[in-house]
Amino acid sequence: MDFKTAFSYMFKDKKFLWVYLTGIILSLPVILSNIISPLNKYTKLIPYINNLSAKELSTIFLIIFVISFILSMYLAGYHFVNINKRISQKDAALPLFSDIKTIGAAAAKFFVVFLILLLGASLALTLLATVTVIIVSIFSKAELPVLIQSSVYISLIILFCIVMVFIPGAITSFSNDLKIKSFFNAHKIFAIIKENKLNYCICTVLFILQYFLSSYLNSFSLSKYYWIALFSPVLIFYINLAIDDLFAKLASNANLAQTGAVCETVTEETTAESENPSENEQ
Repeated sequence: MDFKTAFSYMFKDKKFLWVYLTGIILSLPVILSNIISPLNKYTKLIPYINNLSAKELSTIFLIIFVISFILSMYLAGYHFVNINKRISQKDAALPLFSDIKTIGAAAAKFFVVFLILLLGASLALTLLATVTVIIVSIFSKAELPVLIQSSVYISLIILFCIVMVFIPGAITSFSNDLKIKSFFNAHKIFAIIKENKLNYCICTVLFILQYFLSSYLNSFSLSKYYWIALFSPVLIFYINLAIDDLFAKLASNANLAQTGAVCETVTEETTAESENPSENEQ
């Protein structure tokens, strides 16, 4: 797998700077919602915000939170479309954020996936925590509240590890044809893992590192150094573009049949061939 290309392909796109800046701007409301959160004890240090009443602050927070959630879904849709394009054509140009119809459709489908994952994770956590409480209680005489708390923490760690192992495959499978059912298609996910063993492990590690780096930078939004968090999208959006290319390569290596390619770019070479068919074809 060409990791060097994954971190450099975007610079060859003539519209990269426009796409990059737009991606950063669309990512900022998420940071802002954390900064002005009523639960942030450092909000009083922020100019123009420190004089607002609790009611005014809560109203502004709610508005920005809703906007940030919608934009987060749209950004996710953008990355899915980018992966989809790069599966069908490895040198495809970056999608433009102005393609609301295509990106919005991918975002809407992911929102359904998100709700299913949220419900599934809640049920899995409840079941896993219950089983863990029973097992831990056999070897420990701690009080019930302590057992429950410990079991929830253990269950969260187990669930997180399971999700992080399979989520890159699920994202790749979903991006391949942009169908909701593909996100949960175990056959396709295991095919991706099987055909990319080492590369899949590397991509998973990079995905996890990106997650922790993003979480670490965003955590500054709840501190007195809140301004550091505003620079998070500058790095994270770029890394996500690189990961998009890596996921596309996973799908290509697994030889998945792409039935849902979108925004396919016609190259000059392809156009020339269509206008000047070969002698054999003639």
